[in-house]
Amino acid sequence: MLSKLLRVFALLGSLMLSDYALAKELNIVTTSFPQYDFVNHIVKNKAKVIMLLKPGAQSHSFEPTPKDIISIQNSDLFVYNGGENDEWIEKLIENSNKHIQHFSFVSSVNLREEETKEGMQSEEEDENEHDHHHDSDEEVEYDEHVWTSPKNDIIILNKLCRKIVSLDPDNAQFYMANAAEYIKEFVELDKKFTKISNMSKNKLLIFADRFPLLYFEKTITLIIMQLSKAVLAKTRFLQPP
Repeated sequence: MLSKLLRVFALLGSLMLSDYALAKELNIVTTSFPQYDFVNHIVKNKAKVIMLLKPGAQSHSFEPTPKDIISIQNSDLFVYNGGENDEWIEKLIENSNKHIQHFSFVSSVNLREEETKEGMQSEEEDENEHDHHHDSDEEVEYDEHVWTSPKNDIIILNKLCRKIVSLDPDNAQFYMANAAEYIKEFVELDKKFTKISNMSKNKLLIFADRFPLLYFEKTITLIIMQLSKAVLAKTRFLQPP
C-alpha cells in the first residue's frame, strides 16, 4: 500500500513539474516578419512566438483586433518595429492596466531622417515645391526601415537577446549562443555587400516608387535614384509596344 502511495505521489510530482516547466516557457508576440524572424532565431524551441500580421498583410494599414490586444497584454514580451506606423502600440503600452514588457527596433539604433531621392516626386510636385516649404518647427520624420542595414541588425539582435535573457536567465547561454550564430550571418552579409559595392564600377541603384532602403544605402557606397509612378508612366518601359 505504501509503495502504491509513493508511486502516486511521484506521478503527481512529475506532473506538477511538467506544468511548471510549461508555465516557464516564454510567450512572445511580434508584429511582423523581421521581429518574428529575429526572435525565433534567438529562442528557437524555448518560447512560443506568434506574429500578428498575416503573410502579405500591409503593416502600414494594420489594425489590431481585440484578440490581438489580449495576446499582447498576456505576453511575456511584445516585439515591434516602432515609429509612426506603430503609434497605436505606444498608446496601448501607455494606457494598459497591465505592464507590458516590450522591445522596439527603432529604439535600438540611431535613426535617420527621411530623404527625398531623385525621381521621387512628379513634375507637378516639383513645380509646387517652393509653395510648400516646411515650417522650421515642423516635426522631423524618421525612416523606420531600420532592419534593412546589416549593421543595424547586429545591434538589434544583441539588444533583443539581452532583453530576452533578462526575462529568462536560466536559458541565457542558449539564447546568447543562438544570437551570436545569427549575428555571424549578418557580419558576412555586410562584408559581401561592401565587397560588391567596392568592386562595382556603376554604383547606381534604381527603385520604382517606394524606397525603403535608406539604412542599407548608408551602409555601403551607392547612389540611389527612385522613380515615382508619375515618372515611370512617361518612360518607354511602361508604354505598349
